[in-house]
Amino acid sequence: MQCNVTGGIPVSKLDWATTNGVFSDRVVFSKLRNELIVDSVRVDDSADYFCIANNQVGIPVQKKTTLIVRNIGPMTYWLTPDPLRDDRSFAVNTDIKLTCHADAAPYSELTYFWYKKNSAGSRVSITERNAKDNIFLRFLNVEEKKRGFTFPAKSSQLEIRSLNEDDYGTYVCSARLAPNGTESFATIIVSRESAPAKIFASNSLVVVTEGSSALLQCRTSGKPKPLVLWFRNENTTLPSGEMQEVTQDGILTINQTSRDHADLYTCTTARFNGFSKLSKTQSEAVVELQVQYAPTVEPSYVEIRRS
Repeated sequence: MQCNVTGGIPVSKLDWATTNGVFSDRVVFSKLRNELIVDSVRVDDSADYFCIANNQVGIPVQKKTTLIVRNIGPMTYWLTPDPLRDDRSFAVNTDIKLTCHADAAPYSELTYFWYKKNSAGSRVSITERNAKDNIFLRFLNVEEKKRGFTFPAKSSQLEIRSLNEDDYGTYVCSARLAPNGTESFATIIVSRESAPAKIFASNSLVVVTEGSSALLQCRTSGKPKPLVLWFRNENTTLPSGEMQEVTQDGILTINQTSRDHADLYTCTTARFNGFSKLSKTQSEAVVELQVQYAPTVEPSYVEIRRS
């Protein structure tokens, strides 16, 4: 963000302020170009920034710039059968709900879209206007709890009442920021059969050299296919700084490994994803990361003084 000051005698002193209160350590001020630079911008950098000019004559003047940082996370979803039945499959004439949610910023620009794939694999849009008589679309503004399930606010829900043969198939929930923003989506299969989520580590031991990248991978099975949740042993933060990380492909990537990254990492099927009744029992696997590094030599010496 650049601030251009014209006129005024004596020369004005330039200062910056933000509605965030304080500037992070990633903010750099360039006096030569009258610039404020935010390095490696994050969602929490979204705020109003004020360029303030003051030459002690009259009141200070200011100019506001609004910074909006857009971000959308991976889609999560719930596939919930009729809560009055204990079915492990979706039988004809039952009611089911497909609920999806994406963490996004700003939420005011988030829009959900629903599709069903046809026999050719193409998406066919589902809207309130063209939906079948037994299909209903809802947007959840606030958190909603239904018979043991908690659906977060800002979620989208497709409800199928009295499920019939034509309702089986593959549904897609898509979320976008702004008209042409990045898409986050989930593919949800509605079928007569479902399979509990299982997970196993591709390699239980990963050995890398310090400074290189490490790929920790866990594979899953189940229908629908679950997301994979990673966390570190003993509640330690991941190398990314987060306590946990959700991956769609089951791969946790650690760039520029250090010896401090050597630890046990656990992958587990995300509780909130997939066929809810079966995903309540999570399965998990453990991957050990070993980081090799060169030794250091501390020379010993004897000081001799001649009298």
